[in-house]
Amino acid sequence: MKEIKRLLSLDWQVQVSHVYKEGNMCADALANLAYQMQESDSVVFELAPSSICSLVSSTARGDSLPQDVLL
Repeated sequence: MKEIKRLLSLDWQVQVSHVYKEGNMCADALANLAYQMQESDSVVFELAPSSICSLVSSTARGDSLPQDVLL
């Protein structure tokens, strides 16, 4: 959070917006995978993990998941 705040304070125009996990399923799956791995160093995949491949295909087809939002 400190690094994010520092970057936002720099002299540039930044817009931050919220995207529900259903709107970016690949990013959500990668974040969950990183949490499960609990690596302290960066990890580079030679090939996309199988769980991500199916999400990429789903996104390419335009599949979506509904999200109920309380207003």
